[in-house]
Amino acid sequence: MIERLKFFLKANWGMIFILAIFVGWGGFLRLYDLGEQSLWIDEGYTINASQAIIDQGKPILGSGSSYNAHLLHTYTTAASMKLFGFEATNPWAARLPAAIFGILTILAAYLFTYRITKNKLTALAATFIIAFSYWEIAWSRQARGYTDMQFFILLSFTFFYQWLEHKKIKDCVLTVLLFIASYLSH
Repeated sequence: MIERLKFFLKANWGMIFILAIFVGWGGFLRLYDLGEQSLWIDEGYTINASQAIIDQGKPILGSGSSYNAHLLHTYTTAASMKLFGFEATNPWAARLPAAIFGILTILAAYLFTYRITKNKLTALAATFIIAFSYWEIAWSRQARGYTDMQFFILLSFTFFYQWLEHKKIKDCVLTVLLFIASYLSH
């Protein structure tokens, strides 16, 4: 059985097929009824700051204080809310950026694990864990910047490892830019 699986994975189409199933099913779990669950307390900060960006151009809360946490995520949430509208009883538009980054994290997990191990089976195992983890799905369904941060960190580690192997300046620059994006996401 293991030998058949290894043969199937050696063919790129087999690995791509399994990866597509994980991404597709994991994406479904992150997007299905995205607006149904009531708002979690911390989502209010992101949504209020995003609404302030839409109204004033900057994340100033009703109290007058500036909301500087999750800046990159807050701006992407504001863009989503502006594009799709926002309804407090069905806040799917505010949660959509986190869900998209959660889906992209499934792919980033594959890239990172494969870069480190050079083993497709191990990379698929890591991808499976990320795609179907209860906590990964839960965080991807909330208007917070945790999935963005995780996505950018995994990619920055991937390019950092690549830089350690090949010493190409492009990989170093990508590492720094992705790390900055992860910092701005949290």
